[in-house]
Amino acid sequence: MWKDRGLTPLEALNKLRELQAIPTSTKLGFAGRLDPLAEGVMLALVGEENKDRQKYFDLDKEYEFDVLFGFQTESHDIMGRLLPTNPKFKIQNPKVGKKIQEYPKHSSKRIAKNYAEVAPKEVEIYSFEKIKEYSKPANEVLIEIEQKLKQVNGNFGQAEFLKEWREVLTTLGFEALNFGFFRAHVSSGTYIRLLAHEMGGLAWRITRTRVGDYRKEACLAV
Repeated sequence: MWKDRGLTPLEALNKLRELQAIPTSTKLGFAGRLDPLAEGVMLALVGEENKDRQKYFDLDKEYEFDVLFGFQTESHDIMGRLLPTNPKFKIQNPKVGKKIQEYPKHSSKRIAKNYAEVAPKEVEIYSFEKIKEYSKPANEVLIEIEQKLKQVNGNFGQAEFLKEWREVLTTLGFEALNFGFFRAHVSSGTYIRLLAHEMGGLAWRITRTRVGDYRKEACLAV
């Protein structure tokens, strides 16, 4: 299915169940989560298919994503507390190949309660492409952040995040902020939010365009 921006994976599954009239007695799961502010291909597993979920977890993925440079948050996207920033920071492209990624502290993955016990994971970037660089005035970025946070249902701390963004971006006014638009083919388990963090910014927009052989053309919209 194609998960829209603003939906949690559970909300997307519930919409799919309703649209396809899947009985509540039929187990409905998914392989490969997407953050609420991300959109794209997400595999829904129906009934007995849930027993083979590992084969779907291991599929490679492709993403198109934007990075807002010079800003850092605890979650590596706009849904987190702001950390000390440097709006003049320039792009650091990641290297293609294998690398070690630690799980982000703000993750939907079911991991140990003690974050320090979670072992880093080896992932691989098969290909990486910078499509373009661009900029936007800080006041326009603030308006977009307000719109993005309103798209997410539930209380994830959006009010506090927005307050911090307003304090920072209001002082910058019309100052241009740097963005980049990228495309990456990665192994299972690769966090694009972490990739954006390692590049010197945060994930502004994430679209998963492919999971294994599954593309948007084959997806049901939810």
